[in-house]
Amino acid sequence: MQSSTSRVWFVLALFSLSVLVSCDSGGGTPEPGEPSETSVDVTGTVTSAETGVPIEGASVEIFHGENGNTLASATTRGNGIYASTFTVETSQKPDKIQLEVTADGFEADQKKVDISSSVSEDFELTLREYTLETNTEGDGSITRKVISGSEEEGGYLFESEVRLTAEAAEGWAFAYWNGDVPKAEQESNPTTVEVNSDAQVTATFVNELEGIVSTNRTLKASESPYKITGKVQIAYGTALTVEPGVQIIGTKDSRNVESKIEVFGELLVNGNQDEKVILKDIVVEPGDNERGKPHNILMQNVEMRGGALYPPVVSSGSITLEDSFLYEVGDKFDPIYVSYPVEDSYFERNIFYNSGSIETSHYQASVYVRNNLFIRDEQLSSETGYAVENSRADRNTETVVEGNTFASTDGVAVSLSSGDNDAALEATDNYWGTTDKSLIESMIYDENDDLNAAGEIPYEPYLESPASATPAIPDSLR
Repeated sequence: MQSSTSRVWFVLALFSLSVLVSCDSGGGTPEPGEPSETSVDVTGTVTSAETGVPIEGASVEIFHGENGNTLASATTRGNGIYASTFTVETSQKPDKIQLEVTADGFEADQKKVDISSSVSEDFELTLREYTLETNTEGDGSITRKVISGSEEEGGYLFESEVRLTAEAAEGWAFAYWNGDVPKAEQESNPTTVEVNSDAQVTATFVNELEGIVSTNRTLKASESPYKITGKVQIAYGTALTVEPGVQIIGTKDSRNVESKIEVFGELLVNGNQDEKVILKDIVVEPGDNERGKPHNILMQNVEMRGGALYPPVVSSGSITLEDSFLYEVGDKFDPIYVSYPVEDSYFERNIFYNSGSIETSHYQASVYVRNNLFIRDEQLSSETGYAVENSRADRNTETVVEGNTFASTDGVAVSLSSGDNDAALEATDNYWGTTDKSLIESMIYDENDDLNAAGEIPYEPYLESPASATPAIPDSLR
């Protein structure tokens, strides 16, 4: 009997102990008068460990110290202060909460702190370090100088500014930067890089081109690109030949003498359909030859961007331009000025986009402008002859304008120079971007517009669609 009674008391004792343990685990019902929820205020400041400056926009996340659930979040204001309030069921209130702080350019930080109705915790974040890798293509080097911020063992502190200077070896020239350099700064030397992430920058050096070419020379694709660093002159009796695939770079200022190729002899630019020759920011102009020593410029399959071609110069020679693309080459003040060529000159199957017009005057040889595409999407109201203008055609010579497409109908495409009695031009068999005769006539400037002009420009018959041999408008310009 006594043994049975002992067992009963033992079972009752175990039951009582289990109830006490259950209550102590936090899962029980609050004591009478105790609130069911607890409110917690969390505040603090976030500053830079290096400078002590408050960090605006830092993100503060607050987590349950035991199960990791998100309790609240906050963002620092301009003074670096954050503040957040959250509530938690009293029965599930943790002993600790975890604070995690992140900010752009800084290493993250976290702390686990005791919970109370009011928690105040400050953070000092350390600036991140980022690498700046520099490389070179061609023969040259790069020097660095920190102009703000700091260089540490692991890299540069966030938002440090580093000035990079490209130094070319003899016979080479700096061309441009690639990589993490703003597009507007890619041709600037030196340039400044703001390090706000791991960065990579490459300086490209190219063969230097300058001086007088006094013996025949060929620019090879295998040695391309080339950069003009001083005026280039091709002497009479000498030829400068440019192979397919060659790129020649000038300066951005198209009128800068350093970008100029001056032709007294021969310039033979021989691109092909698959490998164009690229001329960027280059002025190609005839030299001031004696009448008996004519120059010759032959350019085929060339992509020319910026610069100018054959600007107004008193000269003696001829030019041929075929199967090429001129993008913003020259303007109304820098036309292609074919003045008194000694041999026939040709402009055939080219695209002229927002480029200078072809202005002709001649008495020894003719000028042929055939199967070209002329596009202007700029204001044309103050300009006559955005495609072709003639000021003199004497001794049975002529400017032949046929098979072309004048895609811009809101301006004058062809014209006769006012006050030049020997001006003459025919513009039959062209496509004017329209078949409306009154609109076509508005695209012609002759004696019907100014009695000082030498006569009329015949334009009929005209084409009702572009000629098959004329280039179509590229998709990139549509």
